[in-house]
Amino acid sequence: MMNEEGLLVRPKFDTPSEYLRQGKMTEFDMEILELVSKIKSKENDENTIIELINLMNKETKRIDGALRDPRKFKRTASEILASRQRTGCCDSATLFTAMARSQGIPTMQIITLRKEDALRSLKDGSAVCSGHFWVGCYAKNKAGENEWMLFNSDSNHPYKMEWNLEDRNIRDCYAFAYVNDYRDVELVRDDKLDILKIDSIDSMNQIQTELAKKCDTSLFKEDIRKSSADIER
Repeated sequence: MMNEEGLLVRPKFDTPSEYLRQGKMTEFDMEILELVSKIKSKENDENTIIELINLMNKETKRIDGALRDPRKFKRTASEILASRQRTGCCDSATLFTAMARSQGIPTMQIITLRKEDALRSLKDGSAVCSGHFWVGCYAKNKAGENEWMLFNSDSNHPYKMEWNLEDRNIRDCYAFAYVNDYRDVELVRDDKLDILKIDSIDSMNQIQTELAKKCDTSLFKEDIRKSSADIER
């Protein structure tokens, strides 16, 4: 059973259709449908997902060194495609999610904090300022059966990753939300009488820092493999 300490939004693995619903940031339009029409694979399987990520990489550029880009956490999938630029893993996961759902592939965004940052924050009071967006897709495996699959949509070399659905550890990160659309994430802070949403770099860092305090760090597993490129956010 998944530990829920510091878990803001739990996954609904038993209802894949929930992750076909379009959200405010992940809605697809005619431009996205036209883009996705270029793929050859129509099986909605592992190869389809890889082809979609490769197509996104071909049609848009992942900007290097965009750690403090003011566009982070602010643009819809359509806006990202129109700009032909992705500022990080949030943009990649947002555009990919819209692309995958347009093909009928249930897709969730998995939002994480970096474990090393969380431990440092708990020790010295500094902010947690890194993590990663992963994507979980419900698609056909090689046996033709549907299953949840984990991918890094921010990678230039995508592949199906190992994934224990009950384990929130993903490489050097720890998941705190499994969502249809990242803009749906809300953290209520009773002490400050406010609600934090993922709508800026600062709000994201505040959410990660608050949740680091609530996570059971004894469950953090060491993994020397990095989250990819190495991924800012």
